[in-house]
Amino acid sequence: MRHLRRVTAAAVVLAVLAPGQPATAKDEPPVAAMRVATHVALAGCPEVVFIKRHHIRRPFGIGTLYAWNCYSPGGGIYAFDPRYPERPHREIFRRDEGVVFNIELSYDARKILFSWMSMAKDARDSFHIYEIDTDGQHLRQLTTGRYHDVSATYLPDGSICFVSTRSECYSMCQPAPGCALFTMSSAGQDMRRIEFNTLGDYAPAVMTDGSILFMRWEYNDRSLFTRQKLWTIKPDGTSLRLYYGNTLTSPNVLWQARQIPGSEKVICTMAPHYGTVPVENDGSACFNAPTGVELYFEALDASGKELSRMTSLTQIMPGEVQGCVGCHEPRDSSSSPSEPLAMRHPPVDITPPPWGAGPVDFVRQVQPVLDRYCVTCHSGPNPRGIDLSNDKTRFFNMAYNNLTVPKWVDFYWVNSAGSATLKPLALDGVASPGRSGPAATFCKSRWRSRGRIWIRAIPGFGNPNGLPVS
Repeated sequence: MRHLRRVTAAAVVLAVLAPGQPATAKDEPPVAAMRVATHVALAGCPEVVFIKRHHIRRPFGIGTLYAWNCYSPGGGIYAFDPRYPERPHREIFRRDEGVVFNIELSYDARKILFSWMSMAKDARDSFHIYEIDTDGQHLRQLTTGRYHDVSATYLPDGSICFVSTRSECYSMCQPAPGCALFTMSSAGQDMRRIEFNTLGDYAPAVMTDGSILFMRWEYNDRSLFTRQKLWTIKPDGTSLRLYYGNTLTSPNVLWQARQIPGSEKVICTMAPHYGTVPVENDGSACFNAPTGVELYFEALDASGKELSRMTSLTQIMPGEVQGCVGCHEPRDSSSSPSEPLAMRHPPVDITPPPWGAGPVDFVRQVQPVLDRYCVTCHSGPNPRGIDLSNDKTRFFNMAYNNLTVPKWVDFYWVNSAGSATLKPLALDGVASPGRSGPAATFCKSRWRSRGRIWIRAIPGFGNPNGLPVS
């Protein structure tokens, strides 16, 4: 534990000190003290082991990350010595024809468990678990076969816990296999499944009491977007217990959790989806936005009706602070001298809609409303007006076809849409301009916000299993 505490302390101070930058007499006293303390900490800091690889491409999902075709070959495992930051990284393992998924250091820092997959055209394979000494010697492969084996971690008795698709189940909402927790001996023998979730278990880590902390994805009678939270289990499969977060809707995902050495606290990665943010009386808003994704803005009234939309996408990078000056005002002029109301408080988090965050999906969001309020009359061999049932057509269903093909809801075809800026209220119509029909009646219900979001995102459909079509 002493070794792990030193590594944790070094990781913290490396974030505040440029490598190799000495303390000087000109520094303010608190800064100088911090620099001295940093150098003292680094003097006893061991090497830090890390992965080099290409950026993971889209599409990917947290639950089935290892199974997507989103990797590029190259990279490996390296060590960085924070005491000598000017030195090149020490290579421990490298094979350019494949990719490393994850690594795990042994308790004595002498060995590394890692998952690697060959991507060679003539030898494409699954992720398998390997072990190597930290000096790059004695590489050995522990698992083989057609299954993905990832996220291996050492258990206190010397055996290994890992995540595997050997559970032979399938994700219900993503085109990839499910996975579960398994254990095996240090030699890769005596494999035993210890968790029997039919969807997926991810990122196991050992706690100080010997139990395994992991992210469990299951959505029995619950939203598939929010049940990705933390559980614990003993290495023999007993005492499966919720650790934290099963009733949370935001953040949607808690994973890669680890207990902080010397404390009862846990650190983890949190992952959100999206939804809405409050707007001040002067029209300003200040909020935290997800990075590495496309951002699209719509201005809504209090009822959720769209007033205007951006019609262009933007993005934001980690640590970036972005405003509207430069797009909505000339770049060579200064902004208004008055402070927007939204800037008088810290940025707020995005709130997902009541039915859960995620892509716009007709099957998941709109069809349940039609089933509840409309299909009694608008279905069957002789429907009143139009058929709004979930009966399948060649690609979609009756409701979707009968609302979009006759243009009961207004939208642009991608090959004939204009390029001018949209006027306010142009595309949140409950029916096409000058027409009235079932969409107008539908949007008067208390469920109208679901319909409005879908109307603005046409032609989003989804499929009968609820998986959005990209």
